[in-house]
Amino acid sequence: MNKLLISTLLASAMAFPAAAETLRVGVATAQTGALAPFDTPVIDGIHIAVDEINEAGGIDGKIKIELLEKDVRSDAAQTSIATQELVDEGVSVIVLPCDADPALAAIGVVTEAQIPAISTCASSPTLPQIGGDYMFANFPGDNVQATVSAKWAYDEGHRSAYIIYSPDTQYTTMPLYFAEVFEKLGGKMLGEDTHTIGQQDFSAIATRIAALDPQPDVIMTSTYEPDFPSMLKALRAAGVESQIIGSDGIDSPTTFSLGAVAEGLVFTTAGHPTEGSPLEAFNKKFEEVNGKAPETVFNAVG
Repeated sequence: MNKLLISTLLASAMAFPAAAETLRVGVATAQTGALAPFDTPVIDGIHIAVDEINEAGGIDGKIKIELLEKDVRSDAAQTSIATQELVDEGVSVIVLPCDADPALAAIGVVTEAQIPAISTCASSPTLPQIGGDYMFANFPGDNVQATVSAKWAYDEGHRSAYIIYSPDTQYTTMPLYFAEVFEKLGGKMLGEDTHTIGQQDFSAIATRIAALDPQPDVIMTSTYEPDFPSMLKALRAAGVESQIIGSDGIDSPTTFSLGAVAEGLVFTTAGHPTEGSPLEAFNKKFEEVNGKAPETVFNAVG
């Protein structure tokens, strides 16, 4: 959390003297639908943090946290409705879904109510810019992830690339940032393809890439499940041997269960539990609380 967000949260809490001993946090996230694989683990992490803070006496040892949760069903319109309902219930802070599009649907509500809102893991760099003074991001930006991916690819000796993206959401246009950085580093873009969210047949795209001579050294995409497994399988079935680079949207048990077809896959995400790191410590805490190890970094993001 950055200093501006912390100060805004504290100011918001102080603006409600009648509830001085309780900070009511509204959680309008996707517990069902396409965004649930990301929001659900985040909320698991939030519960651990809130329990830990409250057991220690609350914020600064005196302000307990109360969560008011609503399922927005991965829908932008429902996100706006749920946000208004939470405002009406007197929350001082709002947590929004893990995608810029539904989070931005709540701009009007949070701005009018002057209540700070933070997306669980939306990574579009435009979120706080478009969202204004009350909208905050909580995750490495798409442009940052793409820059890291492009530099890694170039440093690994890859000199040609191909991107696959979808114009349906801001998140799935991340490869456009990758292409810009890769070319500035000296790499060459061999082409690009687009797809729709929910597309399951990627054979045409795979055939086009397989026909390139030579094939690109690397293919970058920010497609996520359930589309990504279909894309990856289609590429390999068509004989495409390029290095595949994905993004945090495939940091999930589904990806790790793909087996040999995912061998060598590289993707960016929020962190890695290196020895002695805070993430390693959180993962141990998560396992103690839940009796199983976390399957994605999104638990810790919460």
